[in-house]
Amino acid sequence: MSTKVRLDPSKLNDIPGQVEASIYASLKKLNRQSVDLLQLHNMISAEVTDRAVTLGHALQAADCFDLLREQGLIKFIGYTALGDGACCIAAANSGRFDSAQVYYNLINPSASWSKKRGWDAYDFSGLMAACETNSVAIMNIRVFAAGVIVTETRHGRELQVTGSDIPSEEALTRRVMDTLGLEADGLTPYGTRSQAAIRFALSEKRLACSIVGIAELTHLDQAIAAPDMGPLPSYTLTTLENLYNAK
Repeated sequence: MSTKVRLDPSKLNDIPGQVEASIYASLKKLNRQSVDLLQLHNMISAEVTDRAVTLGHALQAADCFDLLREQGLIKFIGYTALGDGACCIAAANSGRFDSAQVYYNLINPSASWSKKRGWDAYDFSGLMAACETNSVAIMNIRVFAAGVIVTETRHGRELQVTGSDIPSEEALTRRVMDTLGLEADGLTPYGTRSQAAIRFALSEKRLACSIVGIAELTHLDQAIAAPDMGPLPSYTLTTLENLYNAK
């Protein structure tokens, strides 16, 4: 069982108060005495914004999380590795976190790369390597890129990461799906679009888990079936890698 704390950037003078209020509110809603994992859910950047806090603020939150762990309210500490790539890597290197939610999917696999490749969207290069070096469990988020990968229908709640936009992600999705061999019925040789996306994530052995969202029960059925289909074949991964290099 896990829950999250999102700091209010306008109230960073009282991080302990924010953390305490959030965890107790979560425990009350969950009707639990403790949770296994507590995650800081702000972006981490060089400057404070309406969505981001600095690495220093993230480490202050980690201090508060440590106190909660001493009290038996949580077991593990995590963070959401969005924002500035260098700051997210520094958080992994700090040794303060047990897990990180890492952006990784068919249209932006940069977190798995060891170095930057001139990627014109958000570049997370080196992040997985830093997590692996520091024994930070990697939790895959945005495996469907907020739905852009799996459907042509926009729900209006897509929240893109810095350096990207919906039209660019849609264009790259079309290129990826063409590469995979998307058919007229919406299927690929690797299952549905969502199953192809999940199987891509399963091909990255450093991931501890992939977190998926669903809009209807059939989506859940597809997600459950995907692991039994296995990772994408190595030749398909090579073809995709060539596409990323040519982008």
